[in-house]
Amino acid sequence: ELISSKLVIIRVSANIKKIVRKLRIKGYFHPIKDRPLSNSNLVNNSDAEIIIKYNNIIYSILKWFSGAANFKGIKGIVKALRKSCALTLKLKHRYRSLHQVFSVYGLDIKTNEAALYSINNVYNCKKRFNFGNTQKKMNHNNLWYLIEKARVCNYSLSFFSSCLVKGCN
Repeated sequence: ELISSKLVIIRVSANIKKIVRKLRIKGYFHPIKDRPLSNSNLVNNSDAEIIIKYNNIIYSILKWFSGAANFKGIKGIVKALRKSCALTLKLKHRYRSLHQVFSVYGLDIKTNEAALYSINNVYNCKKRFNFGNTQKKMNHNNLWYLIEKARVCNYSLSFFSSCLVKGCN
């Protein structure tokens, strides 16, 4: 007896609205409009600390949502976070325009101690699921695993207060 097999395609999409809402709560996006803002909470930090903070958020978002069907939307959020970083540096140093920020730090926003995740790295980021060690049992704590992995690499990250996966607490 032959059993017919069907190809099942599972499409995983990132909840862009929820991600933007969390970024809005943390001060990276405008409270009403969907546009990046300077984060006044980070102005008292050094330039390198500001860049590292943004890098941690960008890295976590790209790692966690790299397999999403709407990965282009994730790249758009990352692009907006890069602009938010430039706006934060603009606010800190009281520059008149973003042009001044890019002339001082370069298009990739670099200092001697830190460099922001470059726009080329963002655009070249491949769309794939990447959960690290494949021998590990997959569960809803994979985001926390990645954040803990970032902490081990001497990064500080306190961005996510709860899991972004729908239905996960």
